[in-house]
Amino acid sequence: MHLEIVPKDTTLEAARVQFSILRKIGMEGRARMAIENMVRLAALRIAIGEELFHQAYPDVKIGS
Repeated sequence: MHLEIVPKDTTLEAARVQFSILRKIGMEGRARMAIENMVRLAALRIAIGEELFHQAYPDVKIGS
């Protein structure tokens, strides 16, 4: 298995900056970001409805 650390659409310098920020915010900050993203997606799902949400985000699974 080959793991790409730097996405193909990201420059090496941009990835370095991003990784530096992620290291600085620590585990708690990264967990907060993940939870905020899940809440944002759940709120969007409620606002636009199941059908449109799944059309826009076919790979995202939130709750049941």
